Amino acid sequence: MRRLLALLMLMAIPTAVEAQHGLVLDENGERHPPTPASAMKAVMEGGPGQSRYEPVVALLRQQFDPRSDAELDAIVDELVKVILDGDVEPARHATVALILASRSDDEYEGVRHPGAVDGLVRVYESAQSDGDENTFMHLDNIATAGNVAYVADVFESTLPPPPCTPRGGAVNFKALAESGVDPDNLCPNVSEWCDAAVVLTRLDHALAPEEEVLDPLCGWGRWIRH
Repeated sequence: MRRLLALLMLMAIPTAVEAQHGLVLDENGERHPPTPASAMKAVMEGGPGQSRYEPVVALLRQQFDPRSDAELDAIVDELVKVILDGDVEPARHATVALILASRSDDEYEGVRHPGAVDGLVRVYESAQSDGDENTFMHLDNIATAGNVAYVADVFESTLPPPPCTPRGGAVNFKALAESGVDPDNLCPNVSEWCDAAVVLTRLDHALAPEEEVLDPLCGWGRWIRH
């Protein structure tokens, strides 16, 4: 799933009008409201003239028919599995679907499904426990879906790492060692605190640390690691 965040940022996020295209094509080229099976097939396979994420967004936001909470949560479970399986294209579209399904009602057609952002939280927590290098990306997706409070909680409940040593350039390793910085601890620091700090900085959040705090603890390389 490397570079998934960059790919997501490049994708056009549809407007409420475009969201009406959450229909699926049958074998005759006719469009119909999606079912869970046809929506997930679109995510996994796509096809000419077929959006890969809008049908499942339409289901989760109940744009065509009402669905039970159990049915909606089952769809979220499937999308989470797709993301964690790591196949880049399906994971990309499954992630976009969960983000759009989490949007507030005035940002997207239909009714937001709270379980969608919970699915993104599960992806992040699974990645965190597995030592996945894409934890920053998953945390940023949670913020993009609207749950900035979760990111703030991660920031406040974790400890900042020790300062790191910048890579390359003219680095005075002796001075670093004398100041208590471990020269072998090269930037960027990989930590939950840094992940959350960078996301909050991107959002200009009130909790975001100042640059002079963030830089020596996380390293500027952290900003381009993904």
